[in-house]
Amino acid sequence: MWRPWQGVAVRASGASLEGMGALIRTLLAEDDAAFRELLRHALVDTGKVEIVAQATDGKECLQLQVEHEPDLVVLDIDMPVISGIEAAEIMLGSASPPLVTFVTAHSEYAARAFELQAVDYLVKPDEADELGAVSARLVERVEAALGSRERAVADLRSRLEAAIARLDGLEPSNPRSVRGRIAVKDRSTGAVRLLPTSRISHVARSQRSVNVYWEGQSFPTTYTVERLTERLGPEGFYRISPGVIVNLSAVGQVLPKGDGSYRVILADRDKTELDASRSRSKELLVLLGASDGAQGG
Repeated sequence: MWRPWQGVAVRASGASLEGMGALIRTLLAEDDAAFRELLRHALVDTGKVEIVAQATDGKECLQLQVEHEPDLVVLDIDMPVISGIEAAEIMLGSASPPLVTFVTAHSEYAARAFELQAVDYLVKPDEADELGAVSARLVERVEAALGSRERAVADLRSRLEAAIARLDGLEPSNPRSVRGRIAVKDRSTGAVRLLPTSRISHVARSQRSVNVYWEGQSFPTTYTVERLTERLGPEGFYRISPGVIVNLSAVGQVLPKGDGSYRVILADRDKTELDASRSRSKELLVLLGASDGAQGG
């Protein structure tokens, strides 16, 4: 696929920082090296941004966010290992949450959800020379948000949760799985197996992969949790935390943890225990019929 920024010469930043206030300490996460370099220079050329670190996938982004505690993270939605959306949800729940801006090229259904919820995102421009103006407008929005950072982060967290909920309910524009089954690779034989989704108990992210659990067996996949949420959501699955999806029909019981969150215990042989995040526990109870969503305080 042709990308307008490939082959573009990047000039050295000539912006003078003398007399400027504190720079916006920024972590840039983008797996496309050519676009990452172009965006880095466009942000620095505003004279208001310092790039403190760069990541090439979601996992590295999370590690660098903890290490550098940036003011702003600019990250691609579609990144390997851990998607940008998953990474953002984790970072916004951290002890030092940054402001987050997403970068997207063609994720139309995600853009619709983000636009509805007013989550900040930057669309990769068709022409490379448009990036400077786009970056300048982004920096202006970030400067305004940093004036009331705590409120801005809380608002972003709320809007991101709403956008994720909308994403979970949207039909993917180009699903790549067979309805009712999902393809995984059997490590012991090398064969590709089509697992009936009705017998998948849950999906969980580990350090190395996202694993599908089916009838007591674990199958590593190359999918992100976000992609599997898209595929499995319409078939009775619910994402109970950033890294875990459960088959609602496989839930045996849910136990309160005392902080508004719940522990999910599956009805499998091992009585597998999984933790639901506080922000997702209320919806989980509604889906399980354990709480009347129409009743409120």
